[in-house]
Parts: sequence; structure tokens; C-alpha cells
Amino acid sequence: MDIKDLIESLGEQKEEFFRKGAQCTSAEELLALAVEYSVTLDREGAVKILELMHLPKGKLSDEELESVGGGVNYDNERAKCIFCGRDTLSGRIICKWCDAASGLNARPC
Repeated sequence: MDIKDLIESLGEQKEEFFRKGAQCTSAEELLALAVEYSVTLDREGAVKILELMHLPKGKLSDEELESVGGGVNYDNERAKCIFCGRDTLSGRIICKWCDAASGLNARPC
């Protein structure tokens, strides 16, 4: 059984199953949990699921960071609000003068 089939077979119990599954430290423990939830799972599938649930945590490499990093300038550089024209901090999403959201749900003042 692949992971997609497992998730579908769990139905509304999937969150509970994966919350308990995250506590498992071996494929055997996860297989026992699968039996408890009346789910068919082989050892290979259990190992794959455990690997996905226990991905290593740590720092991102520069390359990984570049691929996910966004960019907002939070320093004190000044910029003009595109709606009211007043000076505002360039890192702000909402203009402090007119409450216009720069680009998101924008409304002129």
C-alpha cells in the first residue's frame, strides 16, 4: 500500500494516526499501530512513512535557503506609498498613513 492509499483508507482518523505514528521509533511499532487502525501496511511502507515523519531537522544550506527565501526589506530605508505618496518604511506591508496594503487587498486612501 502506498502512502496515498493509506491516507485514503484512514479517512477521518488520519490526523490521529499520524500524530500517534510520529511517536513510533520503529517500523514494528508503526505496523502495530496500523493493525490497531485496521490498516494494511507492509514493513517497507512502514519504513518509508517513518522516514517521512522523522526527516532530519537542522539548518538549511545556502542553496536551500535561496530556493525558499523571500525578500522583505525590514531596515529603515524610506519608500513612498504607492497609494498616498507619503514616506513609509520600505519593509512595511501596510502604509502607516493610509492603511493601504501594498499589493495585497490594496485600497486607496
